[in-house]
This record gives sequence, C-alpha cells and structure tokens, in this order.
Amino acid sequence: MNQQPQSNRRGHFWSIILALIIGLIGTFWSLHHPRTEQPEQPSLPQAGEGLTVYLLPAGEGQCVLATCGGDAMLLDGGSADFGQTASDYLRAQKVKRLDLLISSRVDDAYSGGLATIVQNFPVKTVWNFGVHSSQMTTGEEAFEAALTAAGKEFTLPKDGETFALGSAEVRAVMTKQSPLQLELTYGDTACTVGGADSLAVKSEKDVTVYVSDGSQLVCLNDSD
Repeated sequence: MNQQPQSNRRGHFWSIILALIIGLIGTFWSLHHPRTEQPEQPSLPQAGEGLTVYLLPAGEGQCVLATCGGDAMLLDGGSADFGQTASDYLRAQKVKRLDLLISSRVDDAYSGGLATIVQNFPVKTVWNFGVHSSQMTTGEEAFEAALTAAGKEFTLPKDGETFALGSAEVRAVMTKQSPLQLELTYGDTACTVGGADSLAVKSEKDVTVYVSDGSQLVCLNDSD
C-alpha cells in the first residue's frame, strides 16, 4: 500500500488549522461588528390607490379630479373648449360616473366645460356656487341647462359641509377671500384645492398629481 508522503500530510494538517483560524477570526469579527441593516424605505403611493388628486391643464381656469375607493369628484371644468378634453381624461382614469360635481364660481374659465362633462357622465351630487348668483354667464347657464336636462338638482354647499368620497372626506370652505375651496382629508393626510390662490395648470406638461395612502401625501411629478 502506498503511503502519503509525510510532507503532504503535514501541509494538509496546516491547511486545516489555517482554515479554522480564519473561521474563528470571522466569527469574532461578526460578533463584535454586527452588520447595520439599512431600514426599508416605505414605498410611495401610486396613482389610483387611496386618494388621488389630478390638477388638469384648464388654462386660465381650473379643473381638478379627485378619486378615492372607486368614487370620483370633479371641481370645475375649465372653459367650454376644455370640456371634451376633460371628459377624455376622466375616461383615461377609468372614471365612469361623478359622485360629486362642483362649480366653484361664476366664471366661464371655470364652469364653461361643465355642460359637456354632464353630457358625458352620470352625476350623483352637484354643488353649484353659481346657483344663487345674479350674474350668470354663458357657461353657467349651459351647465344648469345640462343638469336640468339630466334631471339633476343642484345645491349651494354650506360652509363646512362635507361629502364622503370613498374613504376620504371632502369639506367645503368659504371665506371672504375665496368663494369656495375644498379640504380633502384621507387618513392622517389632507390637502386643499381651489380657492382664490388656486394654481392655473395651463399645459399638458404641467399636469400635477398628488397621491395619499392615508399616512403620507406625495406629489408624483415633483422631479419634473
């Protein structure tokens, strides 16, 4: 029987010893230098989940879509030539009906497109700030005529009046400086849309989308 040379046996022995030493050093190091785990970054809410607010490009006027839990609210409709554009955008967001439709002021840049929107979508509840105005505009008259044709009644919301939009809450706020603005609350988050200082979104590239998952409210295109 061939015997393994003594030098080979000795080299194998020291290889085992060296491996054990390296293993012990590694164990000692890991015990005294625990790895710091990076905390998981919370995932950002996505459009269509929770409360989503879309500021549409209505030029000098205003058009704001809010959705939550399958319900949809529209604040104003832009000018008359924006009504069909707004309707197409709502369809793109899979909106099939408007649970709350609001005309915030008697101004054709805000209410001009509402008649077209009423003709394109079933509407459940209507808040109309122009309902008691003595200075009717062409857009407001067309809007109210479209509602009448659809058999819908409309009311002037009271200050502080609320509406349940899915799991979110819409609250009407009226001040001397602003005919009507809305506070949208969802979980621990809230945002305000409309009012005297509302942002006029003028072009498609300016469309702004806010999303809340109930714990954080984020602007999806902050980096644009």
